[in-house]
Parts: sequence; C-alpha cells; structure tokens
Amino acid sequence: TTVGSAFLDLFRITSPITYVDLHSSDTTTLSLETESLSLIILSEGWEIEPGRRLNSILLVQLRTSRDGILATTYLEAEEYGWGMTQQEAVMDLMSSLMEYMESLESRQDKLGQPGLTDLRKLRQLFRPSDR
Repeated sequence: TTVGSAFLDLFRITSPITYVDLHSSDTTTLSLETESLSLIILSEGWEIEPGRRLNSILLVQLRTSRDGILATTYLEAEEYGWGMTQQEAVMDLMSSLMEYMESLESRQDKLGQPGLTDLRKLRQLFRPSDR
C-alpha cells in the first residue's frame, strides 16, 4: 500500500480528486535513497475547515522523504506544509496559506504590489462555507 492510501480514501469520500504518483531515484546522494513525488488535485468546494472551502481546484505537490512529507503548491506565496503523513502535510499547507492570507488582510493598507497580488489570489482561492 502507498503511504497515503487512507488519506486518499478520506478525500475520495468527501471530494473527488485525481492522484498521480511519480517515483524518481535520488542520484545526488551516496545512499541512493528513493524519493517519492505525488500530485493531488483538491476539488473546488472541498471543505478545509469548518467555515472555509476551496473556491477553485488546487494542485498540491507532495514530496516524500525519510524525514517526512513536504506539501507545496503552484501559488507564488512561499508557504508550505509539513507532516509525517500526506494528510498532515496538506492540512499544514492549507493552515499556512490561510494564516498568510489573514496576515496580509491585517496589514492590507501597508502592502506593496506583491503582497496585494498574493492577497487577491488567496481570496480567490478560499471562500466561506455555505453553512
């Protein structure tokens, strides 16, 4: 079984995703460890936390190593998630992105163009739940 099979089953129940698993050998180290690169697509409407949903699909890259899993996305914001499971890494990424958005909102009147651009993209990505 894959490291994240339970994680993927959870998301298949709550929201359809597409999962692609790519494996590559790390030839830059002497130990020749294998590193795994996985891509998941979180669907529009996926509830991140109570009161907050994705407003559009989000491609998340998961890089697995012996130390844990790093989750990143295509957004230009330099936020990432980390965990020992895919679910922990994705949820940490979502938390990091939402905290970054809240930080930008709290100082919106002092932001330069790059910060305003990040804030606009994050506001487009996240929306309140319909509850």
